[in-house]
Amino acid sequence: MTQTAGFFGADYWTDPLTVGDRERERAAVLPVTLPDGLPVWVITRYDEARAALDDPKLSKDSAALIAAIQHQLEEAGYGDRNPSGMFGPHVLFSDPPRHTRLRKLLMNAFTPKRVKALEPVFRDMTADLVAKLPVHEEVDLISQVAVPLPLAVICELLGVPADAREPLRPLVDAINLNDPATAPDASDQLVEFFTDLIDDKRRNPGDDLVSALIHVGEDQPDKLADDELLGTLFLLLNAGHDTTANLIGNTLRALLQDRRYRWRLVREHPELIPNVVDEVLRYDCPVRMATHRVVAEHVDYGGITLLPGEIVLISLHSANRDPRQFGKHAAQLDLHRERHDLRHLGFGFGLHRCLGATLGRMEAEVVIETLARAFPRAVLLDQAELRRRRSPIMNGWERLPALLNVGH
Repeated sequence: MTQTAGFFGADYWTDPLTVGDRERERAAVLPVTLPDGLPVWVITRYDEARAALDDPKLSKDSAALIAAIQHQLEEAGYGDRNPSGMFGPHVLFSDPPRHTRLRKLLMNAFTPKRVKALEPVFRDMTADLVAKLPVHEEVDLISQVAVPLPLAVICELLGVPADAREPLRPLVDAINLNDPATAPDASDQLVEFFTDLIDDKRRNPGDDLVSALIHVGEDQPDKLADDELLGTLFLLLNAGHDTTANLIGNTLRALLQDRRYRWRLVREHPELIPNVVDEVLRYDCPVRMATHRVVAEHVDYGGITLLPGEIVLISLHSANRDPRQFGKHAAQLDLHRERHDLRHLGFGFGLHRCLGATLGRMEAEVVIETLARAFPRAVLLDQAELRRRRSPIMNGWERLPALLNVGH
């Protein structure tokens, strides 16, 4: 595999959308090296990406992935290195039949009916937070809005005490950055945190998802093993708040970048907000790359034969902006794009499509509606200085400084 420039180069971190658009037009499949030194194939185009997301020849099995990643890193000269705790034995890194069993256990937590029941609670949480924001001094819409709201929701679902939540965000950040210097320690700290939480819920079960997963009847064949439970909590914390925080932040950035038209539009026409959120999911989705897959048997994509043991990532950014699927204006944000045209991959596709898609959409829609109504004159500051997070997988902004009440 020969390395090419583009993905994860210096310009990728400052302008990943343009880089992805450029790389997609070079080839449907490209060899790339991740920042941690891991060689991978990146799939760039919509049709190939959609097929790969649901291809059983590309395995998500955690044990197979860990073994393949370790082998590839050793071959690349990086010696023995433990992969991040993100590769736990949970639903995201499982193949059937284990995937089927794990997903079935989790589906009840994220049904449309349950999400609908959560909406009034989330609206109250959002209103309370927004009411406390200072209106005449700088506010960071990421750390003060986009992060705390979904973190509070997933922690409520999991039964994490309010006074234990603050340290979780930097640990998740360290894991997503996948820096060999910090990710293993962050993984260890999260393992310790969740081990303590599980022990507490065994002794003192409550009306929360962790308690429900622990106390599935002993005679139930679907009961989670200890490592599966730990891996599932890892996944739910990460995917349950980080992707939604990115979605909220990316949507706020897109709207406030053009406050005189886009911000006014969602304020005056809140019925368009579901369309707007879906369009941002396509145009600047909260996940750059669908997580690692390992080739289980020979398979061809884009004229390239992928070999067993090789690692594959799927660029959701470039696939979601592919003009072959979304027309010649695919690289433009169109707030009036019809939702039925949005067969985007922002929540994945197929077997591993995001379980929390309905919840994430609801949270983003409520936050946008509440902020637009409360702060019609909000304005972003220092737009030229904004920086995206340097994560190979997650796509969000480090900060979004704003003033919430300024003149026209």
